[in-house]
Amino acid sequence: MERLQTQERKNLAYDCRFDQQEFAKISELEGQIPPAEYAQKLLNWQRETSINLETNLGERFNAQLFEVFYPLKNSRMMHPRQNVPFLDSMVEGQQHRLGQDTSLNYNQKRELAEVISFSAVESYFAKTPRSNETFINPSPPGGDYGGNFIDVFDSEQKEGQAYVRLRRFAVSTTLKDHWKIAQLLTENQLALNNPQDKIDIMIKSVVIKTSKNTDEILDFYLPDQTALNLEDYQQLKNKYRPFAGEYINAVMSGKSTRELEQIHNAGLKYADIQMGKDIDSTGIVTATPANNPKEIPFMIYVLGNQNLRPVATGCGIQGNLNGGYTDLTYSSLFNINSFDYLTSSKDKSDFHCPGKKKDGTPCTYTIRYGSGIRKCPKCGEQAKCPV
Repeated sequence: MERLQTQERKNLAYDCRFDQQEFAKISELEGQIPPAEYAQKLLNWQRETSINLETNLGERFNAQLFEVFYPLKNSRMMHPRQNVPFLDSMVEGQQHRLGQDTSLNYNQKRELAEVISFSAVESYFAKTPRSNETFINPSPPGGDYGGNFIDVFDSEQKEGQAYVRLRRFAVSTTLKDHWKIAQLLTENQLALNNPQDKIDIMIKSVVIKTSKNTDEILDFYLPDQTALNLEDYQQLKNKYRPFAGEYINAVMSGKSTRELEQIHNAGLKYADIQMGKDIDSTGIVTATPANNPKEIPFMIYVLGNQNLRPVATGCGIQGNLNGGYTDLTYSSLFNINSFDYLTSSKDKSDFHCPGKKKDGTPCTYTIRYGSGIRKCPKCGEQAKCPV
């Protein structure tokens, strides 16, 4: 069995274990629900994972903008691709991260601030779905969150369905100026007695209602001149997509967490080289046509274990797989992680299911330690293991 890294994991950007857990949940439904419904759930998961991977990529290169539409249903802002309230997913992730410890660290306070601000947006648009007002949620850097951006929410109507639209803009506004802008747009309604070392948390919890249009809003904030523009971001996503596809297939085939981390690491390493942020010391990327899917496994083999430059993003730190930085995931488009840190020396290895398939051959499904799975979704064997 393969031992996972047990050094302390900081609040980082992408955790492959979350994808394993979500796929396991869906796999358990196979044969339990109509085939068409199961196929749709599986397709939704594949799309969701692909979007999460590309969003994580965009955070790495400070992509200038992304846009998400949340359908309004029964006074809730629903997940864009699942029939669940998006806020519930955020809260569940934040609670999983907290666990039994009620004392919040700095990063968890940032996450809680994000839940608070999103809740305020949902509450407003649930009551006034056709409002012409706009909300701004500033996100200055702080703690392990290195991104600097603003989220802009407004309402949208499409074919009789009400949506809340989220657009994220990268900015280079200082923390001091974030505070000044928030005070200006709220007519000095923010409390003045906030500790200066926690002002980014306070600002993150604020939603600013305004009647200003997008151009007027962006005039207040300094645009990030280093941000990747939409056209270049789309081109980078197209080059990165084969790695995302390989990663999703690896999750579905039961690869170990370590193997998934290597694929994820290779994709980001490849992107760094493509963008001139890293060197191609082996010559593999330069000499290999990435648009040929047959070459991707070889590139993963070469790049997957190479050092990855640490980058502080809006969703945490993307770091070095071999140097103690292992990426943690966000359970949605926000970085609300659902897993406890691996800090003890106890064996926390992934393991193969001990059961057998119907034809008598050994089951090869890999079960992640700590996933809570006691019944293999592939063969139905009861897992005799610590969970």
